[in-house]
Amino acid sequence: MAMVSVTLIWITAKAQVEYFNVMDYGAKGDAVTDDSMAWNDTCNAETGEPNMLIPEKQFFLRPTTFSGPCKSQVYFALLGVLFAPSGPKPWKDFNDVVKFIEFEYVTGLYIRGFGLIDGRGKGWWDISCRDHPDLKALRFHKSNDIHMSQIKIVNSPQTHILLLGCNDVEFQGLNIISPDESPNTDGIHIHASNHIFINNSFIGVGGDGNVANVSNIHVKHSILNGTQNGARIKTYQTGVGQVQNIQFSDLTFIDAGNPIIIDQYYCGSPNGCPPTGDELKVKVNKLTSTKTQLPYSYYSLPYCPPEKIVDSAENLGEVLRGDRIENSPYVFKMREPQMCNVLCRVTLNAKTAKAFKEKIDDEYRVNMILDNLPLVVPIRRPDQENSIVYQHGFHVGLRGQYAGSKEEKHFIHNHLTFTVKIHKDPVTELSRIVGFEESDVKWASRWDTNLLMADDQIHWFSIVNSLMIVLFLSGMVAMIMLRTLYWDISKYNQLETQEEAQEETGWKLVHGDVFRPPSNPDLLCVYAGTGLMTAMLLLWVFMGLFARCFAACLYKMFKGAEWKEIALKTAFLFPATVFAIFFILNAVIWGQRSSGAVPFGTMFALVFLWFGISVPLVFVGSYVGFRKPAIKDPVKTNKIPRQIPEQA
Repeated sequence: MAMVSVTLIWITAKAQVEYFNVMDYGAKGDAVTDDSMAWNDTCNAETGEPNMLIPEKQFFLRPTTFSGPCKSQVYFALLGVLFAPSGPKPWKDFNDVVKFIEFEYVTGLYIRGFGLIDGRGKGWWDISCRDHPDLKALRFHKSNDIHMSQIKIVNSPQTHILLLGCNDVEFQGLNIISPDESPNTDGIHIHASNHIFINNSFIGVGGDGNVANVSNIHVKHSILNGTQNGARIKTYQTGVGQVQNIQFSDLTFIDAGNPIIIDQYYCGSPNGCPPTGDELKVKVNKLTSTKTQLPYSYYSLPYCPPEKIVDSAENLGEVLRGDRIENSPYVFKMREPQMCNVLCRVTLNAKTAKAFKEKIDDEYRVNMILDNLPLVVPIRRPDQENSIVYQHGFHVGLRGQYAGSKEEKHFIHNHLTFTVKIHKDPVTELSRIVGFEESDVKWASRWDTNLLMADDQIHWFSIVNSLMIVLFLSGMVAMIMLRTLYWDISKYNQLETQEEAQEETGWKLVHGDVFRPPSNPDLLCVYAGTGLMTAMLLLWVFMGLFARCFAACLYKMFKGAEWKEIALKTAFLFPATVFAIFFILNAVIWGQRSSGAVPFGTMFALVFLWFGISVPLVFVGSYVGFRKPAIKDPVKTNKIPRQIPEQA
């Protein structure tokens, strides 16, 4: 326990002050009834100087703010007890979960008496401080000329008193107490403030005492008993700035672990902290929807842009998927939690508001990337109590109604909270916007979150698996048919005479016409050659050589002689058709301003690759195939074609 006792001169408050009793404004003082309304009515009393009297009773209050600057020279006589809501659950019903009592923009504030402020923080102490905000029992914000004496503040959820942006503050005879086992219950935080005097006060708050983040600190005539660290100056490992003009004098230490300590590499983890400060940059990707297949660029909506938008290098697969990976203003540093930061303020006109509404109606999601991993949103399944699945990206917004209204409106998700999973750090801090948590997932399994996610997109693995099964079964059937056909042909070739063949029926009657050249042998050769290339898609780069060789051999079997003509048709018939369809569809998508449209430069590059690789291979394959011996028919072809009988 840290105890501080300091002596100074008593500040005499203004005499002859008329006080307004909160009991006269409806307060009950039974520690159960909510007396917040009576408190506010007393504060807003139409008087020249608002002066309040809190008598010797017990009052329950909601989080309350007394705000200036219209009123100054404010006097509070606190003789009773002020109780805060007990534990985390009641605080969820309030909009403000940062402080219990706050004074802001007030000049000339006098708080005196022998009363007590009870933060009732025990319910918070059992929860990790990473999982709730830094609650304050008493907060002074941008106020000047503050005098508080003889007040007792106990059991704050975390910080007991915070001075933020204040000047000329004097605390006299305060008692700040929390049990030894209370974690992170700091005594007094002083930030961005000047001329602060703490005199003749007792601070016993477990392991945490005064924290002063300003220059010109004088600590003297003090007793520190039973504390881990007495007079301490500390900063996190990435802290910057200066510490100057610090004076410790006439201090008495009793049972202190470190009487005076200066720590420039503070770490809250008992196992040590890894290096910090590495910059983490969140990249933004396309907007995608399950209702439509048209993706859009992130900056097609008026989101906050960085100073300069830089496109990341994308491969061909990313371009064809419509990915548009770009930088963003979401930049933070490793293991440096951040509170709420406002990136920019955007005014929506009719056009941009309509764009947001359309994306919300179509259920578009925003996709982001950090460390080459897609950012995911945890979702709890309603049918399973403790089951959490992950969803790629977050929705642009949602449709809903205000409380008590039936009119449906569109709401934009414009406040983001990032939680970054890290390794080798069992204890870290979490902020509202950027936090770091230890991950128990092995490094080799870090992709499992994305591979096993309950996504509503097509499961490509299942499709490929089904195709492989179909191809395997088709191959089995084809093999059986070929073996049967080969056996029949071998048997028919053993016929001794034509008369025996004519006495047969069925297949034996038509087998002599099977290998007769068709009426359009060149078109059949194109079909067969292109089909072979498609069947061997895994070797598509070099399939032009082998497929066109097969087409040329087949063409030569049909007594063809113009191998250049068949090569030219094979090279351009189907590819030209596919490219034409692709160009037309891409133009339609381009007209919708979707990021799914392939850039024209990429399309011309694909055409160039086709002409530079596939077309030459087609002619090489056709030339080689035409030079090979013609494929001989396994049976002789009848000189006179057999007429196909009409079906009855």
